[in-house]
Amino acid sequence: MTPAPPEPPNPPTRPPAPQPLADGACAIALHGERIDLLPERAAWWPAARTLFVADAHLGKAAVFRARGLPVPEATTGATLAQLGALIARCGAHEVVFLGDLLHARESHHPAVLTALRDLRTRTAQVRMRLVRGNHDSHAGNPPDALDIEVVDEPLLLGPWAACHHPETDPARLGAPPCWQGIGTPWFICTARGATAFGCPASCSSRDGWCCRLSAPSLAVTPSAHAPMCAATPWARGVCGRCRAQRLSASRPPGAATAFAEIPAKLCAGAALHLRMTRKLWRPALAALALGAVLAGCAALNERQRAWIFQPSDRAWGHSAGMAEGMQAQWIDYTSHITGQPVRLHALWHAADPQTPGCGPVLLYLHGARWDVRGSASRIRRMQALGFSVLAIDYRGFGQTSRELPSEAMAVEDARAAWDWLARQHPQAPRFIFGHSLGGGIAVALAEQVQDQRGLILEGTFTSIRDVAGTMKWGWLPVGPLITQRFDSARRIGRVGSPVLVVHGAEDRLIQPELGRRLFDAAAEPKAFVLVEGGSHHSTNAVGQEQYRAALPRLFGAQCFAATVATS
Repeated sequence: MTPAPPEPPNPPTRPPAPQPLADGACAIALHGERIDLLPERAAWWPAARTLFVADAHLGKAAVFRARGLPVPEATTGATLAQLGALIARCGAHEVVFLGDLLHARESHHPAVLTALRDLRTRTAQVRMRLVRGNHDSHAGNPPDALDIEVVDEPLLLGPWAACHHPETDPARLGAPPCWQGIGTPWFICTARGATAFGCPASCSSRDGWCCRLSAPSLAVTPSAHAPMCAATPWARGVCGRCRAQRLSASRPPGAATAFAEIPAKLCAGAALHLRMTRKLWRPALAALALGAVLAGCAALNERQRAWIFQPSDRAWGHSAGMAEGMQAQWIDYTSHITGQPVRLHALWHAADPQTPGCGPVLLYLHGARWDVRGSASRIRRMQALGFSVLAIDYRGFGQTSRELPSEAMAVEDARAAWDWLARQHPQAPRFIFGHSLGGGIAVALAEQVQDQRGLILEGTFTSIRDVAGTMKWGWLPVGPLITQRFDSARRIGRVGSPVLVVHGAEDRLIQPELGRRLFDAAAEPKAFVLVEGGSHHSTNAVGQEQYRAALPRLFGAQCFAATVATS
């Protein structure tokens, strides 16, 4: 996709007037522009009179109620009232939504659309643009009558690239700084409370603002004050890329805000959210748990499948381009679970014919949320290690048959692909690879077939119940309600091949401890590789040399001669 041409940050017909900071706001200088970080979890760009908002998820409560789960009403109205007040207070000429404006198809409820229509009536002169996010692709565009332009990412605005999905290489967007709606940001400001993102150090001010630096390339150290001190709202750090000494700021006595200069080289991205208050969602969570029981096992099972798999026909970021040149394959079979015909879409990426070794083939099983193209870069790296790779989409993903996937159905799809590999490459040693949720599918398949040369797991877990236990609300007794268990810890001891478990030390989604526990449950021979600096998404890239060393040691040098030669 060719990005739209950059727009001038300051339209000449509407010159901005200097604006004082709002109470509780924080001003920063970023790439030569002033940005105000607002306590409502939005960002204000005074030069262009533009407001950035992300992940409003309007109609989320309506979605839950439509699916039989009792949650409080009027949440969308409260969110839009907050947004309307922000627009009026700032005198905004434009609002840019960084993805996920509507939560799901059920968000097109008359009450939700009426509330949106009322907001647009009051803000008719304000331009609104939505950078399409993953929820927007499922929910569909807002009605044309609302006059909200919908664009694909990146939307170039002056010096900014507005995105929803994380961009690890902002230079590819043609603009150093990237405003993004989700992912691990370079810095994040929240109002009254810590965020879900991990960070080595942080400081909080009296008014509840907290600034956190969080990125694999950023080494953060505490300021001269103790962490969580009341005097300094910013931490100091050093950018791991440009080695620039960063974040200098202190609160003058009696000042309402602090000002920090951040070098443009930091390529900062901000996560900006309008969310419901904690007071609203605490009873909502309790009601949700009760409603899940009352809604019945069938509805609960269906919702878990949707929440765990998040099936999609979209690729992550710019990964679709990485899939170009891979050969499409189609695998047809009849499901024993549903009795219906299934057509699996797969990508085949053959090894270089000149590569020495035994010509191993690899069945690649991806994780949740994105279709197989989202794993294209990881597929290419596994091919570079000597494998010919077959990567499939389960039902509900990409171009594969449109059904809501389940644990049993995904394992059945993987088994059909495994049988296809056996027919097409009967003499080649075959390996199973699973990343993230795909690791649970890979373990279940390896337990079934017992004819694989090896099992490779990256960034995966012991069970869904254990993953839930590591999260913020992990203390809730949800174990008996889980229908999609992915109990890999119970299964892996019955896998008859060598097992390689790889995990990133900085994985914040699936904690490294879960990877280690899965390794402990596996039978010998086995190996565990901890990749320092590797996140949930970057471990495969950061740990390439560790892969090169581990493969011949565990699975035999005769299959990975090229790997040995280049290590």
